[in-house]
Amino acid sequence: MRGLFYELPDLDDGRCPEHGIPLEIVKEENWFFRLSRYGDRLRHLIETEELEVVPIHRRNEILALLRRGLEDISVSRSAERARGWGVPVPGSDEVIYVWFDALANYLTGLDYGSDEALFRRYWAHEGERTHYVGKGISKFHAIYWPAILLSARVPLPSSIFVHGYLTLDGRKIGKSAGNGVDPDGLVQYYKTPDALRYYLLRHIRSADDGDFSEERLEAAWSGELGGQLGNLLNRVLTVLASSFSGVTPAVPDSALVREAANLPEKILDAFDNYELHVGLTEIFSYLGSANREFTRKAPWSDAKALLGELDETERRIISDRLGAALAEQVYGLAIVARCLLPFLPEPASRLHTKLGISCPARYDVPLAVSGVETSSGEILFPRQKVVRTRS
Repeated sequence: MRGLFYELPDLDDGRCPEHGIPLEIVKEENWFFRLSRYGDRLRHLIETEELEVVPIHRRNEILALLRRGLEDISVSRSAERARGWGVPVPGSDEVIYVWFDALANYLTGLDYGSDEALFRRYWAHEGERTHYVGKGISKFHAIYWPAILLSARVPLPSSIFVHGYLTLDGRKIGKSAGNGVDPDGLVQYYKTPDALRYYLLRHIRSADDGDFSEERLEAAWSGELGGQLGNLLNRVLTVLASSFSGVTPAVPDSALVREAANLPEKILDAFDNYELHVGLTEIFSYLGSANREFTRKAPWSDAKALLGELDETERRIISDRLGAALAEQVYGLAIVARCLLPFLPEPASRLHTKLGISCPARYDVPLAVSGVETSSGEILFPRQKVVRTRS
């Protein structure tokens, strides 16, 4: 990381732990920030979760650094070595160390030190201040930055969420590695950003490294969104259109309905725990149950039977059974549509439309599908073939 000084224990076989390149030995006079003064205070704040570092294994990494003891840090660099880039140190031929300057931008961008109206509104007021940062810069945000704020007597962040890296064949994606993937190309190919959005949210864990593959992207789009959700939707609405003119019958009190009703609470827990992949896994776990139940009850058989010669009693029994089998599916799909809104807003909105219901202004708005007219026909997740988009 350019301009960063490493201690010997931080090195990876004598190389930069972030980029794997040889290091340059430099000797120069710098200004220092007395970071060592704030070690005990920072440790207390993080251990008591006054400053929350998420996830737990990143919190433990930061605490290990604090327990090892902090050294004072250089906060200036030779202007010549920095090639003149940076904020000048007054009365000196040095510039401010980029990570000291960059962190201060969180406040100076809010006019700290001048007008301060934005600073008071967005930082100094009561409320949450959350940073989302990559694991390579967690030390700067969870140690350096809070110490700087403590020295200035400015409120600290409430929480710091540390995410992993996106990798390709196990290597971090980056320009210097020459292994970039063109996201615009993928968006154009699928004619929507939702294929990539879904893949990253479900198959790349927020807190850990995750490997990208165009083949797995296609499998997620066609096999999961198309195969499990889209196919179930089309099958349900097709039978509903032929047997009930697309109008959803009364929703029964069934095991599948109860399972669907519990889904929003699971999604809420996933968001509270910063585990968005878990939320999507819960949604598709339910869809697995719904697909199995649809296959087990085979409502198309009842729909076919209603076309034949039946007496009044038989017709009523089969019609009621068919209506219940379809209504529980529509109800579950409506729950899925609502739960998908924060993940895939546009497909979730179209799913609401196909089910004949409106997107709720709030997630706690009661859900009613009985007597609502649905619409079949449109395929939400059309199948695509794999395309190479590496830059």
